[in-house]
Amino acid sequence: MSITANQVLQFRLRAHHLDRKRPLSRLEDVAGACGLQNSPPGAWETALFFRLEGCTRAHLESALYQEKRLLQAWSYRGAPVVFPATQSAVFLSALAAHEGEAPWIYTRGISLALDALQLNFETLLAHTVQAAALLDNRAIVRKEALDRALAQAIESDLPASRLAAWRAPSMYDTKGGGQTVGEAAVSFLLRPCAFLGRVVFGERHIFVHRLFRDDDAGGVGRGVARHTLQPARCVDQAADVLVAVVHLAQRLRYAERLVERHTQRHGHLFGDG
Repeated sequence: MSITANQVLQFRLRAHHLDRKRPLSRLEDVAGACGLQNSPPGAWETALFFRLEGCTRAHLESALYQEKRLLQAWSYRGAPVVFPATQSAVFLSALAAHEGEAPWIYTRGISLALDALQLNFETLLAHTVQAAALLDNRAIVRKEALDRALAQAIESDLPASRLAAWRAPSMYDTKGGGQTVGEAAVSFLLRPCAFLGRVVFGERHIFVHRLFRDDDAGGVGRGVARHTLQPARCVDQAADVLVAVVHLAQRLRYAERLVERHTQRHGHLFGDG
């Protein structure tokens, strides 16, 4: 059996739904092919605009925020990913460590904090999951504030001998932001909480984080914290938009080079001739 480079290219285009646009009714099929990484913010919408007929931002926001047919959470690569709510087992719980497995993926850097605190990972993760109950009736603006609130809630579960280390300046804080060791540890544990179905992203208006608890986020399970972005200053918006534009331009230039290289080698882009 002989497989040509052009056949491989066509297979990849079809697998990623880029050979032709699909009907809007197939939104979940398209999003579920391999998920849609949403970094920089808005990348998932751009990806679906190229894959679905008649796709608008209103359609996508409705599916994600109102109908909850889609979810956004920290997933593979530790990045925000948009995927069908019915496939949360694929994009979330599949990344959770089984009993006895260590370390959890994307958490290796927490070892410095654990050593300083003289706590083990499993104990601290259990405390963090339990502390998430504070989001039941409380909105928190910015992820840093969430780290702080969870760290403060966990203090009541810690031995008195650990509190000084918990409140000590973080060894990860190279910018002098005032982060504590406890807050740093919590930050590392947010992704495991996502894999356990505890944290998903909510509505994004502009570029500042706001988090609150919601027990019905697309069927992921009880006690889900939704991650919402609320309006920020224009300077924050402009900076994030600039990042998105640069990111898209880089991808377009890369795609152009691939097409040029392929056509120079084969004389065409599609077809077996």
